[in-house]
Amino acid sequence: MKLSKKFFLIFFTTTLIPLLIITSIFYFRYQRYSNKQMNDYCSNVIENASDEANQVLDEVSKAASYFSFYSTDNRTSPSIVNTLKKFSKKDSHYTSYDIYNATKNIEYISQNVLYSNSFIYGIYIFTPAGPVIGHSTHENGEVLLNYSPSNDKWFKFVDTSPDNTMYVSDASVHSMFTGHKQSIFFAKKLKSVYDHKTLGVLVIDCKTSLFDFSNVTTYSDITAFQIINYYTNSNIYCSSSLKQDALLHSNTESKKKALSLPCLVFSCTVDYSELATKMHLTDTLIITTLIISILGILITAILISRYLTTPISILSNTMTAQSHPVMTHSSPYLKRNDEIGILYNEYNNMVQKLDDYIQNEYQAKLLLLNSQLKSLESQINVHFLFNTLETINSKAELDGSEAIASMALSLGNMLRYSIYTNSELVLLREELSQVHDYIKIQSIRYRHEFTYEERIPDSLLNTYTLKLILQPVVENAVLHGIIPNMDQRHGLISLTIYEEDHCLYMKVTDNGQGMDEIRLEELRNQLQTSIQLENIGQKGRKHIGLKNIQSRIVIYYGIGYGISIESTETIGTTITLKLPLMERSV
Repeated sequence: MKLSKKFFLIFFTTTLIPLLIITSIFYFRYQRYSNKQMNDYCSNVIENASDEANQVLDEVSKAASYFSFYSTDNRTSPSIVNTLKKFSKKDSHYTSYDIYNATKNIEYISQNVLYSNSFIYGIYIFTPAGPVIGHSTHENGEVLLNYSPSNDKWFKFVDTSPDNTMYVSDASVHSMFTGHKQSIFFAKKLKSVYDHKTLGVLVIDCKTSLFDFSNVTTYSDITAFQIINYYTNSNIYCSSSLKQDALLHSNTESKKKALSLPCLVFSCTVDYSELATKMHLTDTLIITTLIISILGILITAILISRYLTTPISILSNTMTAQSHPVMTHSSPYLKRNDEIGILYNEYNNMVQKLDDYIQNEYQAKLLLLNSQLKSLESQINVHFLFNTLETINSKAELDGSEAIASMALSLGNMLRYSIYTNSELVLLREELSQVHDYIKIQSIRYRHEFTYEERIPDSLLNTYTLKLILQPVVENAVLHGIIPNMDQRHGLISLTIYEEDHCLYMKVTDNGQGMDEIRLEELRNQLQTSIQLENIGQKGRKHIGLKNIQSRIVIYYGIGYGISIESTETIGTTITLKLPLMERSV
C-alpha cells in the first residue's frame, strides 16, 4: 500500500469512526421510537376497524333476532312465529292467501329493519314447505321464482349447523337474486321461542359496502383490511387499497382479531415500508448529514495525505511509469538534498543503464527475427509457383488433359485466395469457392470415390466469415474420415450451413471411420488447450489444422465460438463451427 494511502486511511478512520458511532446511536434510538409509533398505529387501527365491523355485525344479528321474538299488539294479527308454523313442515298445506297473509304479518318489522339499516337489500325467510316470504328494497331484485336452496352449500351448512350459527357468504353475485349485484348475505335457522322447532331459514341480503373502514385510518393507501370466514374458508371482505405484491413484502405486519360472530376473523395488514417513507423524513436528514460529513472528512484526508507525501509520490510515480521497452528517465531531482533526493538521483542513473542494456538486447532480437523471416521466405517463391502452375495448366489444355488442367487451375485459385486476400473476413461465397476447388482436386485424385453435397440458403452467401476456416475442416473429413474407410463403402461428405439465434453454424459431416470415445475426448481436450509457442511450425501433428482454426476463431470472435465435434466409430464424424452472424465486414 502506498504511503499516501496509509496517511489517508489513518486520518480518515480516526475521524470517521467517532462520527459513525455518534450518528448510529442517534439513528437507532430514533428508529426504535419510529417502530413503536408504527406498532401503536397498527394496534389502534385494528382495534377501531374491528369495533366498526362488530357494530355492523351486531346490527345484522339484532335484525335477525327481531324475527324470533317480534309479536304485534294487535290480537287479530298473530306473531311471526305463529304465522310461520303453517309452513314449518315439508308436507304442510297452505293457500296463496296464507302466503299473502304471512307476507303482510312480517311487513312492518321488515320495513322497519330495511329503513333502519340502509346497507340491507332484502330480508327473506325460506320455509320448509317451500314458499319464500320476505321484503326487499328491489335494489338487488327478489329471490328467483321457484328457487330451491336445498342443494346449495350454504343451505346445507345452515341446516347441519347448531341453532345459533350464522352463515356468512362471500362478496359476489349470487344467482338466487334477480338483481345480479354483488352482495353479502347472512343466513341462520329461525326457531320458535316456544318449542324451539325450526320455522325456516332467515336470509338477510346486504350491500358489499356494509363494511366501510374509510374513517378508521388516514393512511388507507398502505393499510389493507380482510374479514375471513373460517367456516367457508373465504374472504367476505378485502380492501383493494394495498397492492397484492405489497402484502408479500418483507416489511409488512399483519394482525388478526376475532369478531363477534365466531366464524369471522378480522385481519389488518400495514405496509411499513410505505409508512416509513411517510414518517421517517428525519432518517433522510440524518443520512444526508452523515454523507456530507463523510465527504468533508474524505476531502480533508486527501488534502492532508497529499501534502505530507508529495515528495515521495514524485519518486514513486517515476518508478511505476517504466512500462515501455525504452525506459524513460527524467532530470535530476534538485529540490531536496536529503535521503529522498539521493534516492531519486540514484534511481535515475540506474534507469539510464537499464535503458542502454534493453536497447542492445532488443535490437539483437530484432536482427535474429529478421533473419528467421528471410529464411522462411527463401523456402518458396510464390510467383515462381504461380507461373509454373499456369504453364502446367496451358500445357494440359494443349495436350487435352482436362483433369490435370482442372487440378492446376483449382490449386492456383486456392493459393491465390490464401495469399492475396487482404482481409481476415471474407464473404461466405468466397470461402465456399475455396472448398469447391479443394473438392475438385481430391475428386480427380481419388477417381470420384466419394460424393460431396451441400445445403446452404442463398440468403447466407453474402454474410462474412473468417478466412480459411472451412476448407481445412473439409480436408480433415477427406483425409481422416473418408480415405481410411474408402475400401469399405462409398464416401459421403455433407456441408450444411444455417442461421440460429444470430449465430452462423457450419456443419461438416462424413460417413468415414469415425473415432472411439477415448480419441474423441483427446481431440476435444486438444481443442480447448491454448497453442504453445514451442509448437508453432511443428509438422506431423494430427488435427493441428483444427486446433489452429479453433484458436483463430476464439482470438477473433471471443470465447463462446469455435469448433464442436461429435463422432461414432465406424459411423462417421460431424464437425460444427459456430460463428457470430455478420452481414457486413468490420
